[in-house]
Amino acid sequence: MGSRGPVNQYDSVHCFHSLNHTIRYTVVFLPAPNACSEIPDNKILISYQHLVGSITYLAICTRPDILPMALGQFNAAPSRAHLACAKGVPQYLAGTVHLSLQFPSPVSSSLPSTRGLSDADWASDEKDRKSISGYCFYFLGSLVSWSSQKQQTVSTSSTESEYYTLTNTIKEAISLTLFLSLTKLPLPIPFPIFCDNQSTCTIANTDTISSQTKHIDVCHHFIHQHINDGIFNTIWIPMSNIGAGQSVRSCGKARNRVELASYGTEQAMI
Repeated sequence: MGSRGPVNQYDSVHCFHSLNHTIRYTVVFLPAPNACSEIPDNKILISYQHLVGSITYLAICTRPDILPMALGQFNAAPSRAHLACAKGVPQYLAGTVHLSLQFPSPVSSSLPSTRGLSDADWASDEKDRKSISGYCFYFLGSLVSWSSQKQQTVSTSSTESEYYTLTNTIKEAISLTLFLSLTKLPLPIPFPIFCDNQSTCTIANTDTISSQTKHIDVCHHFIHQHINDGIFNTIWIPMSNIGAGQSVRSCGKARNRVELASYGTEQAMI
């Protein structure tokens, strides 16, 4: 988004940049059913998909504060209202175009500088009651990997939701630890992964499978094997102790500069 071209394309030229701590960047609005009247009906689908694809690219590469998953679930049959809502994202990006991830991070933390965070938002989707899985990884204090996506099945408990999320987190951690090992970069052994669900940490660190958790047996053996090998260590921590924005639930939901700063974002020197 260094160029104003993409922003102009989505009618966002009138947005302004603000770094005021008290101003919330996210604007919630209900578009009219006949919104985006300048776009023909047969172009709504392709326009929406192109826009969501561009947003997804930014979310994967440099912007942990946006959540394309919420838009992507309407890719098959978007309406004009969906397109109007999606256009709000480039407007937000135009207002925060001078923010960038910093390495090393300007934010200090009492947690290990190289760590993973795993969290789930249980049954948060009011339509299908599926949970949201999320993780983020820090290397030497800087955010280097993050993800937030809807789970494929409905979890019957918060522990089940958190445990499936921990499985995805460890899969990503395996990839990151392999990369750090091959490049001879500092790698803590065991690699600490923090989770805010005590039951999930207990299940991950014990051999016991109860009647309430036997249906997640495969995930258990996957996680437990890597913990027994001493590669990873799951640690319980209240998310309130991590700080605003560093909670995985905040990924894609940063509301103000205080939360954005906790990702390690600062105003870029452009």
